[in-house]
Amino acid sequence: MKLLQAWIEIHHEELIADWHLASAGEALFKIEPHRQEANGMNPRVSSVHANNDHTLTLLFVNGERRTFDVSPILAKVFLGT
Repeated sequence: MKLLQAWIEIHHEELIADWHLASAGEALFKIEPHRQEANGMNPRVSSVHANNDHTLTLLFVNGERRTFDVSPILAKVFLGT
């Protein structure tokens, strides 16, 4: 989870831009995925889907699927909380 949060922080502006595009039904910008560590313990994100409930569904190259709630990040950006 910490790696995902770091990736989100690094790509914050790109994610916000993609969120606006997704909300408008437009094509998203490609965002650099998290790079897999040499030991293979941190699989790369192969795709990200923005959901209507302010979550992101991440699919990893190892087939794992995770959902991440971005509501706190959106509240911080748009409401300054």
